Amino acid sequence: MNLSKTLPLLTASAAAALLLAGCTSGSGTAASTPTPTTAAEPTQWSYEGDSGPSGWGALEDGFATCATGTQQSPIDLPSSTALAGLPLTLDSERTEGEIEDTGHTVQVGAEDASEVQYDGMTYELAQMHVHTPSEHTVDGVAADAEFHFVHQSETGERLVAGVLAVEGAESSAYDAFAENAAKASGTDADPEIDVDVAAMLPATLDHYAYEGSLTTPPCSEGVQWIVLSTPIELSAQQLAEVDKAHPGNTRPAQPLGERTLTRGTGSVVVEND
Repeated sequence: MNLSKTLPLLTASAAAALLLAGCTSGSGTAASTPTPTTAAEPTQWSYEGDSGPSGWGALEDGFATCATGTQQSPIDLPSSTALAGLPLTLDSERTEGEIEDTGHTVQVGAEDASEVQYDGMTYELAQMHVHTPSEHTVDGVAADAEFHFVHQSETGERLVAGVLAVEGAESSAYDAFAENAAKASGTDADPEIDVDVAAMLPATLDHYAYEGSLTTPPCSEGVQWIVLSTPIELSAQQLAEVDKAHPGNTRPAQPLGERTLTRGTGSVVVEND
């Protein structure tokens, strides 16, 4: 997952400070000239090479959980999972969101667009972003894309709803996002687009659920994951447009370990305009 307006999902500040250098006067007497300190540059991470997923944990101390965590995301989702899980309810209201390129993904800040009730808690939508191909896999097979709807409770707990996307019919609900994804970092992108979360989801909210983490540094754990079982369809053109900005921005599946994976149902409540 990536950065949002309210969540520190995409970068972390580097821990190193600049050294102060001394200089010598022409007379040979050492003179100390203070050098102004500057803010440390954010640690640069990526999806390939030494700064890619296998190296995230070594880039800085704040990213160590990426390597040492025991509840990391994404994971592979076995279709045979039979453990019964909890239901969820999603309240959705059509609104506008600001689209931007974070440097690692394209995301839309769409606060108040949806609210999820799950396991006695309420989570508000903060932002939605995309990964191509999908980060979660089903029986080892990735979908063409995965949209993450990042929610947060009043006390800071996170719930992320993952929506898998495969090639098929065009989706009008994703038109504005797809059209602006590749140009989100430029001046010709529409700064705000319509966001209708209910229309962006599959017809059923049957889902997998497990405890995991952010899928990007710092890979913080304690994230409630909901991955919808039924994928949505996007046209080949829509998928190509979504993929242009950051192709391959996908973390490989992590071990499930001793965690419990369940299957549950859900329902959508659409608020009137």
